[in-house]
Amino acid sequence: MGFDEPIDHWAPPDSLDPTPVWKQYLLVVLLGSAIFLFGAIYAYVAFLPDLVTPPAALPGRVVLGALQYAPGTTQKVTIAGPDETFYLTYARGVPLAVRATWSPTVSVEAQCRITLVAEDPLFDPATGDAVFLDSCTHSVFGASGDVLAGSAPRGLDRYLVARKGDRLIVNTDHLIQGTP
Repeated sequence: MGFDEPIDHWAPPDSLDPTPVWKQYLLVVLLGSAIFLFGAIYAYVAFLPDLVTPPAALPGRVVLGALQYAPGTTQKVTIAGPDETFYLTYARGVPLAVRATWSPTVSVEAQCRITLVAEDPLFDPATGDAVFLDSCTHSVFGASGDVLAGSAPRGLDRYLVARKGDRLIVNTDHLIQGTP
């Protein structure tokens, strides 16, 4: 629409947007503030494992010192509570978190206790990998959760582990189901 059109073709004043300009600015500022607040909270949660002193239990994560849990060792970790107890071990130099409870079927709540077997004939002193035994089927599992001997229908459950500098971060929200 140009200025060369007659005035009777122009929109009447009552058809224009009645929202005052200050309300539009307020809406833009509130939306921008909400986006900034979301970004700040997301960054805080993302950097929280770097800010705490290990060992620490965070929502969905456990932060451990890599020097306290050195390669070649297997230790039971109960920092996050009884439902998220796990064994931190190493298989071929890779840190693994094997859940301390287990169930032969995936859909059932974990009820079998997992114990570390130190004096087992299957223990390989050359690799130093741990061996586990479950209390239900009395099956023997390797450090990575694979069935070495026994009638277990699937492997042990594990948690995702990440190494970041001098820290091991175990993601207890991410359960890796044992494979059949």
